[in-house]
Amino acid sequence: MKILAAAAIGFLGFAGTFWMQDRERPVTSGERTRFLFHGVYEGLIEDGAQAEVVERVLAKRTEWFVGKCPICDSVVSAFQAYLDLCKRHGWKTDRKDGLPMWFGGGLPKETVEALKSDDVKRCHGALQSLVGKYVGRRFETLQMTAGRKDRMQEALKIGMKEGLNRMKESGSEELFPTSCPSCEGAN
Repeated sequence: MKILAAAAIGFLGFAGTFWMQDRERPVTSGERTRFLFHGVYEGLIEDGAQAEVVERVLAKRTEWFVGKCPICDSVVSAFQAYLDLCKRHGWKTDRKDGLPMWFGGGLPKETVEALKSDDVKRCHGALQSLVGKYVGRRFETLQMTAGRKDRMQEALKIGMKEGLNRMKESGSEELFPTSCPSCEGAN
């Protein structure tokens, strides 16, 4: 019996070492990408975002997103996946917008108008708000420990710095009067 108890204690100590290492390790870029992608994708579904609004944003991708920015790439991918889901699924539904009943009722009128506006600052502000809301929901859904949440937030800040560098390198700063809306929303 003492041997089993000693073995159990040894195993728990061994497993605890790996558990602590996992909690303290930095967030990888892949984890950051998945976090953002799923947060935005699920947020669009929960809101039942109008497909034509998402399509409009994607049609002017260079005006909304910084190329090769890790934050923007995650958000663009989520928008594209959502649009593909809306356009290609072929649900049978009673909703006028063609979306299934389990999707949200659509983005608020003010958000839709802002995203369709010709005013770049207004458009970017609306996108920033959406991304911020979706990232906040994702943190709540995952119920991360405080330490893990801090590390994810640090990874988002690192991604934002990379994105700002890409913006400067590409010379696209004039397209983003205040900053990158995806990066600001994620941070």
